Amino acid sequence: MRRLRKHKDPHHLCRQPTALLSLVVILKAVEIAVLYTLVWKMPCDSLQNSSRPSFANSTNRTSSSIRNKYYDAFDMISDLCAATGKVCELCPLNWVAFSGKCYFFSEDRNNWSSSRENCQIRNADILCMEDSAEETFVSKQVTLKNGHFWVGLRKHTSEWIWETGGIYHKEPSITSNEHKCATFGRDMSAESCYNPNKWICEKNMTRYLT
Repeated sequence: MRRLRKHKDPHHLCRQPTALLSLVVILKAVEIAVLYTLVWKMPCDSLQNSSRPSFANSTNRTSSSIRNKYYDAFDMISDLCAATGKVCELCPLNWVAFSGKCYFFSEDRNNWSSSRENCQIRNADILCMEDSAEETFVSKQVTLKNGHFWVGLRKHTSEWIWETGGIYHKEPSITSNEHKCATFGRDMSAESCYNPNKWICEKNMTRYLT
């Protein structure tokens, strides 16, 4: 007896290209997500032109493949800026943007000096608020995040002075004459500089010029 030839299911044949297309779409999405993450995690140094940034002074040795991916992503952003005819201003991942600046609200706690050093490692500095609009913005953020954060305000002799040199004309809540540093929560409070607290960093947005 002749063996009957088994007919292939036509629906099965149709499903193969569909599954392949879905796989391609997923892989492309993963590639875009990786490039997006690389760009937003890079240090947010201000760029004065559209040339590619230099990695020569980077303290963390980055592999050539990662550098190439970053360069590609950088070019993609530059092309996007050129297409829209605008200057792109960006902040790193997990930073909050406001009025041309980027703000980092820590989850960890440390003393005042170590907190400022952490900001400087991020190519930023500890927050100094000398503008009422900025103070209103930060006040809303710390209320949402629920805590007291170190800011760049310290007591020098009888005056409270920002690290940028401006004088703080109000008087923080003071519990001891030994409290020389300030935290900002619902209000400005004086604390011992050695107490562990969260902190706030600030720096200018990265500008991608076209």
